[in-house]
Amino acid sequence: MGEVVENKQNQENKQETIIKVFKIYSIAMIFLFAIFIFNNYFNFSDIFFLILFLIIAPTSLVWTVLTFFFVFHMMFGRIESSILLKLGFVSLLSGYFVNIIYVIISISFNDINYFTGYLALVLIPATIWIWRTFSYNFRYNIISYFKYRIAIKHYNNGKYDKALEIYFDLAKKNYENSSIYYNLGSTYFYQKKYKEAISAFDKALSLDSQNKNYWVGKGITLSNLEKYEDALKSFEEALKIDKKDQVLWYYKGNTLYNLEKYGDALKCYDESLRLNPNYIQVIKYKSFVFEDLKEYDKAIIECDKILELDPENSGTLNSKGYFLSVLDRLDEGLEYINKSLEIDPKDPNTLHGKAYTLEKLGKFDEALEYYDKALKIDPEDKDFIEDRENLLKKMNKNQ
Repeated sequence: MGEVVENKQNQENKQETIIKVFKIYSIAMIFLFAIFIFNNYFNFSDIFFLILFLIIAPTSLVWTVLTFFFVFHMMFGRIESSILLKLGFVSLLSGYFVNIIYVIISISFNDINYFTGYLALVLIPATIWIWRTFSYNFRYNIISYFKYRIAIKHYNNGKYDKALEIYFDLAKKNYENSSIYYNLGSTYFYQKKYKEAISAFDKALSLDSQNKNYWVGKGITLSNLEKYEDALKSFEEALKIDKKDQVLWYYKGNTLYNLEKYGDALKCYDESLRLNPNYIQVIKYKSFVFEDLKEYDKAIIECDKILELDPENSGTLNSKGYFLSVLDRLDEGLEYINKSLEIDPKDPNTLHGKAYTLEKLGKFDEALEYYDKALKIDPEDKDFIEDRENLLKKMNKNQ
């Protein structure tokens, strides 16, 4: 995916225009105030208008600041949420509403001086300059915003091709919004276009390097490419932003686990569990670490922690049954595996676990039956194929 870089001269022109509009509007407000202060005819209507001005001026000032803030962000594509968009709408509409009321009241008092002065110095110049300067960008960003929401809807519904088409269109048109590139990367990820996903995440990070989710997206993608060292760096960058995020410690732990740095992985898992002691997924991976270390007693302890939180967790029932079987506690192991199959009778890993336990019990025919069931569901699993072949060799020797 190509880089989307806005021309520097265009950026400078936009900045200059924004500043010019802001100055003109500010000068107009000062002139309006001068009309009230130096007016020679000071009667009841003047007092009324002075009070009205004192009410309207702060509103107009807030309107000016919010409008400037909103448009500035729009010009540079920094709208990161619908809150800013709504804020801009409210500031624009409320400002014009209040100022138009002022003009109507001026007409009702037949005070043509106030009306023409205000109209000439504030409302007309502000309207003309805002429209001439921002009409295209405003319309473009509003349209882009609604396209962006539609793309998110497609993404959440799993329609990645449609989402990708919109995100790519927004990115191609120089709408430099980091969240668009993040969602573009996420869409590429689910399409298993990992290199394109990384390019999109990198672009998002170039626009906003302080968003931990962007680092996580890049890290997960790199993990899927088995670039675990690079993935680890991404998760560490995310943790620099937020060390109290339990999920980040989990991701870092998983990356260290894949690098076979089991001690460091356990430290990360423990930190995640310190933040959330009931994080089942982390406890499960701790049991996997102990399994790889062949510390099956400790793996069983972790399984028990999960079953206290979720007694019907079929995967953990199967894992505990398998660990018990490895320790030759075969009857206990088979009991837990059977409980798992009652909950999910078509899980290939549990069927494989039962085949393994039956094989250790010497029940070869039954074991072969369960190996076949597992392979029927997942015929490409290398462990299932290898264990079945080994069982057949045993059976042939015994004949």
